[in-house]
Amino acid sequence: MTEMGMLTASGEKLFWQDCVSTEADPNATGCMTARGGVTDFTDHHPASHFWPLQLVETGILLALAALAVFAAFRVLRRLHR
Repeated sequence: MTEMGMLTASGEKLFWQDCVSTEADPNATGCMTARGGVTDFTDHHPASHFWPLQLVETGILLALAALAVFAAFRVLRRLHR
């Protein structure tokens, strides 16, 4: 999911993070309907974005892992001379 909230009658998007939930209204629906919210909406990434996102995330994690291995070898080499 990329965005969640409610749509107004004119099609304007209202976002859940703009309304604070309380004990009386835990989902903040009262706040959203007071601002003109009519129906819920949820935006998702399209299915065609799945593999490119997976590859980018994998690349980031591999780079961080390589950096951690490099740092570990530098520390170990310095301590065992």
